[in-house]
Amino acid sequence: MVSSTGVVVVVPGNYYPMTSHQQRRYMANQRKWQKQGVWQGIHDALRENVRHKGGRKPEPTGGIIDSQSVKTTEVGGIERGFDGGKKVKGRKRHILVDT
Repeated sequence: MVSSTGVVVVVPGNYYPMTSHQQRRYMANQRKWQKQGVWQGIHDALRENVRHKGGRKPEPTGGIIDSQSVKTTEVGGIERGFDGGKKVKGRKRHILVDT
C-alpha cells in the first residue's frame, strides 16, 4: 500500500502512509541522527553484540573481499559492463566478510 505522496512507513505486519508533514519530520530526524552518529552507534553496538555472542572479539581483525560477475539480460541499463577476464556481460557484485 502506497500513499498519494508515495511514502509508506513499514511496521512488521502493518503499513502506515505518511502525510507530507510527517514525511518532512521523518526525513529531518533521519538527517539529524545521521549527523549525530546515532545510526553508526546502533550499527556498532549490534555488530559487537553479534560478534560477542559468536565467541569473537568485538572488533574484526581483518576482512576478506571477493567479487562475482553475474550475467544480466539485454535490458541491463547503463550499469551493465563487460568482464574481460571471464568474458561475461553483466554486473559485478562484491562481498566483504570480517575475520
